[in-house]
Amino acid sequence: MAVTIIDKQYQKIVSDIIENEEFGRLKEINHHGITRYEHSVKVSYRAYKIAKALKLDYKAAARG
Repeated sequence: MAVTIIDKQYQKIVSDIIENEEFGRLKEINHHGITRYEHSVKVSYRAYKIAKALKLDYKAAARG
């Protein structure tokens, strides 16, 4: 399963992390039915959306 997030603003904030070779290696590690890569991206995006809705630092939330 590939994680595809269409939100262009989110993509711009995290693109350097997503494209990082070391981060990409997480695609090889399965954990509870999904890869650690997929899990990390999903958590990052949820944190981004919640922080944005609450008018918090959504950039830091996405990258954290």
